[in-house]
This record gives sequence, C-alpha cells and structure tokens, in this order.
Amino acid sequence: MKKNLAEINPEIVSHGLKLLDNWHKEILEKFPNNEDPMKIVLREGGPFHSRDLLGFYVKRLKESGREDMVKKILSRKESYSLNNQ
Repeated sequence: MKKNLAEINPEIVSHGLKLLDNWHKEILEKFPNNEDPMKIVLREGGPFHSRDLLGFYVKRLKESGREDMVKKILSRKESYSLNNQ
C-alpha cells in the first residue's frame, strides 16, 4: 500500500519548499543578474559536450528501437542541428 505523505503532512512539505526557495535565492545571489546558470546553458543551446550531437543520438535511438523517443524529442520544436546524422 502506498501513502502520499505530502497529503498527510502538508506543513512539512510547505516548510521544505520554503527551505528550498530560500536556498535557491541565496545561491542565485552569487551569480550575475541573479540568473540561474542552468537557464543560461539552456538558452545557449545546452551543455558544450552535447551540442550538435542530436543527429548521433537520433540515430542511436532508431537503432535501438526507440523511435517513439525521436518523435517526442523532435515534437518539442526546439532548435536542434541534425547535420551530424
């Protein structure tokens, strides 16, 4: 039997979310413009090690029988380069 402890103890969840929010604000103060570095990386096209590798990844997904994942990824309409297929 599964129990959703968040529903049973909403005050604990609320306290945890406040702690997380405070930590996030404190960390962001260390970065220029208080901007989350993850958002910067995503805006720039993803991490350096994975940029322009979508073609290889799509090929691997197709070869391993996971073409449904290819459709899901491409349906996001994000700017990807498929030149390296």
